Amino acid sequence: MEASRKNNTRIASLLGTWTGTTHLKTDIGSYELMAYFVIHLMPDPMRGYSCSLNDCKEIENKACMLDSRGDGECTPIADSVLDWSDGAS
Repeated sequence: MEASRKNNTRIASLLGTWTGTTHLKTDIGSYELMAYFVIHLMPDPMRGYSCSLNDCKEIENKACMLDSRGDGECTPIADSVLDWSDGAS
């Protein structure tokens, strides 16, 4: 497994907290909407620990898990403690 390295790409420069505003006006009447928003962009923290095996499918109650050497092994979900991330990036 490759060690993590700092990502110096343009997409990596977007990570962090951002604030913004939007101001909408209608053509009919004098209606306006002013909205403020805050977003925080971050990568999936589990991405570096992911693994994938062809014969290991979650629908069959199996999950790929890294062993102590960093190799992927298929383990039953019911008998294992898994770190799971539902986010994708």
